[in-house]
Amino acid sequence: MSVYWITGLSGAGKTSVGEVLVDILRKENDNVMFLDGDILREVFGNSFGYSNEERKKLAFIYARLCKMLAEQGATVVCCTIAMFDAVREWNSANIRNYMEIYLKVPFSVLKARNKKGLYSEIEKEPDFEEPKKAHLTINGDGIFSPSEIAKQIVSFSRKTLDEQVYWNNYYKNKLAKEYPSQFALDILPKLEKGNFLADLGCGNGRDSLFFAKNGLNVTAIDRSEQAIYNMSPSLQNTEFMCGNFIDSEELYSKRFDYFYSRFTIHSIFANEQHKMLQNIFSALKANGLFFIEARSVKDCIFGKGTFIERNGYVYNGHFRRFIVLDELLKDLENIGFVIESSQEQNDLAKFESEDPIVIRIIARKMK
Repeated sequence: MSVYWITGLSGAGKTSVGEVLVDILRKENDNVMFLDGDILREVFGNSFGYSNEERKKLAFIYARLCKMLAEQGATVVCCTIAMFDAVREWNSANIRNYMEIYLKVPFSVLKARNKKGLYSEIEKEPDFEEPKKAHLTINGDGIFSPSEIAKQIVSFSRKTLDEQVYWNNYYKNKLAKEYPSQFALDILPKLEKGNFLADLGCGNGRDSLFFAKNGLNVTAIDRSEQAIYNMSPSLQNTEFMCGNFIDSEELYSKRFDYFYSRFTIHSIFANEQHKMLQNIFSALKANGLFFIEARSVKDCIFGKGTFIERNGYVYNGHFRRFIVLDELLKDLENIGFVIESSQEQNDLAKFESEDPIVIRIIARKMK
């Protein structure tokens, strides 16, 4: 019982992708419903106009319909333009297992397609509230076929759900080490007591608690409900929250002297990375430091497992997106960070018999 909300401007290919996605999902589950915006307009007697106000009213009806069907056990694929932040925010807040897919297509391509004649007399892209927090943004300009896009959606969905189960079980069974990581030990001399640090993807909190015991005020966030449950109650100078460290409003409304990301950047999708780095830059105080450790494409397990996206694979039960050092450095610099140091080697993050090649970066937000 999930809702796949496929959005994009007219001509983006939503219906074509949705139809293929439904066929794939029905091979595993008969209870899959397909809702298409144009067909739903007819179902409701074409009683809604095309003004922004009327479009928004109709979009909210689609959203509530999706919620109702999902709550009755159906998996719903809804293809609609519905370019309203308010509708998408309502979906996120009210629909369980909600997945938003944005088919992003350049206006020049939409105008060339012009299947419904909507762009014949339009010279520039119309104003609209572009999705800012889509779970998956896919280039729909024709590079990928509807079948390929549908398979990307299914892979993303399975990865997301499987990851949640994997990590909840991992922390429930207390498989993670209790002592601080080598990375935490190595950077401690660079941290001043009394300052504020955010730990992204804190897991069982071993590094968070280590920093707190050494005099830092720590806010730690993880997507695993079990991990956060295990951490409460804790030290007075710690705060643990369950949420998405990519764009958590609760987290990024605060200001920090340090951000600490150990083995989290390689756990997210490529399209999520830039968004997260921007949020970190905004929430970091002037002269603040950002500490990164992540798996490199030079690591020995790179390429193993099930392919999900470029450099991203599910292997041994969970997802890793192996990082290209130069690309990450460029992304950081484009946002405004100054790189203080970078490394790419093994012997930095040994774990039992493993000695992965990892990337370490220290970046600073200048005044």
